[in-house]
Amino acid sequence: SFKIDVKKIINIGSNYETSVKDTQMINNVQNVKMKAVIGCHPIHLTQDITESAMFDGIEYKFRTKKEIFDKEKYQNLIDNNKDFIVGIGETGLDYFHLSEIKDEKEIQKKVFREHIELALENNLPLVLHCRGSEDNLYGAYDEMLEIIKDYNGHKKFKNIKGVIHCFVGNLKQAREFIDLGFYIGVNGIVTFKKSTELHEIVKEIPLDKIVFETD
Repeated sequence: SFKIDVKKIINIGSNYETSVKDTQMINNVQNVKMKAVIGCHPIHLTQDITESAMFDGIEYKFRTKKEIFDKEKYQNLIDNNKDFIVGIGETGLDYFHLSEIKDEKEIQKKVFREHIELALENNLPLVLHCRGSEDNLYGAYDEMLEIIKDYNGHKKFKNIKGVIHCFVGNLKQAREFIDLGFYIGVNGIVTFKKSTELHEIVKEIPLDKIVFETD
């Protein structure tokens, strides 16, 4: 047997409802140092999502309605929970399962910029999500980097900081994120034999710039 000494738990929001639940849960938990990250995942911006999960051999399905991102609501959530909220996210770009809405990519980019501004205005780090399309795995990463560069070093703001979760870009992009002040999130995908490019990335980038993740 062994002891796991948990120092802190950070729970990540995926839309406004789960972000609110994060803060409510923290208020109810005792003896655990739990913090919240709030934001709206890009897959929730243009369509309802039905997901499923297995518990004890039983499949449970749940539906999440699409969300029109309201920056003011998230700011109020921060203002009312300053001791608990330590970051903004998940936010970013996800082109893997685009809906039939013509301007979905532009909607995602617009909301991503609003998340960046929310993070900078409150001096909070970002938790980034990025996933390209099947025929262009790295394009979304390049677009995300360009958006971040538009803000980084802007006289109105301090530089952006944070972590890019579940990184599956290329080595050049990983180095660019690190140069911009981000950590590279690595999860169970790194154990897959076919993840040869990710194997090379974790060999090449500094160990102190890697964050191991649970999902």
